[in-house]
Amino acid sequence: MSTNSARHFLFIVVGVYIILALAYASATPAWQNPDEPAHYNYARSIADQARLPVLVAGDYDQAALERLKATKFAGHPDISGIRYESYQPPLYYALAGALIALLPGTEHDLRAMRLLSIACGALVLMVIFASGRQIFPEDPLVALGAAALIAFIPQHTAMTAAANNDTLGELLLSLMALLGIRRVNGLADRTFVAAGGILLGLALLTKVTAYVGGVLLVAGELAGWWLARSQRNARFVLGGAGGRAAALRAHLAAVAGIVAIALLISGWWFVRNAMTYGNGDILGLARHDQVVVGQPRTVIGLEAIRHFLVVSFQSFWGVFGWMGVLVDVRIYWLLALLTVIALVGLVIFLARRLGTLSAGQRWGLAILGLEFALIFAVMISLNLMFIQPQGRYLFPASAAIGIFLALGVREMIARPRLLAALAAAGSVALFIVVRGALFLAMGGLAVVIILGFWLASRRVYAAVVWVGLCSVLIVLNIICLVLFIVPALSVG
Repeated sequence: MSTNSARHFLFIVVGVYIILALAYASATPAWQNPDEPAHYNYARSIADQARLPVLVAGDYDQAALERLKATKFAGHPDISGIRYESYQPPLYYALAGALIALLPGTEHDLRAMRLLSIACGALVLMVIFASGRQIFPEDPLVALGAAALIAFIPQHTAMTAAANNDTLGELLLSLMALLGIRRVNGLADRTFVAAGGILLGLALLTKVTAYVGGVLLVAGELAGWWLARSQRNARFVLGGAGGRAAALRAHLAAVAGIVAIALLISGWWFVRNAMTYGNGDILGLARHDQVVVGQPRTVIGLEAIRHFLVVSFQSFWGVFGWMGVLVDVRIYWLLALLTVIALVGLVIFLARRLGTLSAGQRWGLAILGLEFALIFAVMISLNLMFIQPQGRYLFPASAAIGIFLALGVREMIARPRLLAALAAAGSVALFIVVRGALFLAMGGLAVVIILGFWLASRRVYAAVVWVGLCSVLIVLNIICLVLFIVPALSVG
């Protein structure tokens, strides 16, 4: 596939994603996404009062929230007291507040916030594509496949069609990962420092999870320094300074420049929090922990670990509403099979092909691996305090997830016999375990893969498999919305 063809298909992927996301945003009833009333009230407060809210006792009422969820927020309930997101960094809410302040009346406010998230989601897909192209410029299908896989995960579609600050944080973190990869590939010093400082500053004003982007920028700078040492590449030595000490000082100066620019943009936020909440609570997290009384706490044990793994997997692919709308268990089995196939391919790739890549490619993948590891660590740390096994917490690492899964799929495509064997074995296992109509869908995918096997000597083989996989995920998005979300969340 040529680069131009890949770009054309990327526009198709983004277009289909936008259509699906708009359908989710339109069909999902108001407030039926996680924490949506609290996100809305933050933005509404900025629009009405032109100032930031303060998180105080009473902003989180577990019993009242459970009653509202039980009634499906029927009858235009009063949600003004749900304000427990008021500690969050303000950028998304300032943008949303400015947007809804321009609208006549309030009936379109929530829809406008959902549209803002969809716009960010479309940009995320483009950034993932760009990251894949930076690491694998000779294989545009990896970049395109990564963007498509993330675009058509039903849970990702739902969350990027909701009112929250998650998608803007995901976008900024993905941009910082891309910038780190570009630094490895020789991005100019001043451009890297300026862009890195601006992105990190905006991330500090968006979501605490996105703060790990600073680590990715440092990793990109240090990787560039390491490559300069091994390759004697003078582009990474500011002013052509000689010697290891001078080069290291130059790179440390670049990191310091990024931090300085970021703090110039966002430092006021941390000062404000320290003055508002006291006791050095520059993130507002201590106040948050005091306010959210009644949220279930974690008790470590084997059952807790099992629950975390199962629910995290399910909610990565699709558990909707306030984590209360599950899909047919057979769908989760199908997704488990597809996940296993991709992960087997990824393991084969890492074992057999990683050593054949250039140093720049390996460093690029290392930055993505670091991104995933940091986000997973954040998810684990949260679940050590509260029971929050939500797979959506991995979406900030969507660039890493998409590219690694795409590499796994590509590796399996390169081994059509193994792919056909796994697909056939998986189909039999699904039929034995779950039976039912879903087996027909799995069988259809297996037919596509086996057909691809017979076309293995032709260039269309990879396209057949990718189109089949994306088609299954697109149909799954529609099934989740029409057969599960709308019936479960609609009132009456």
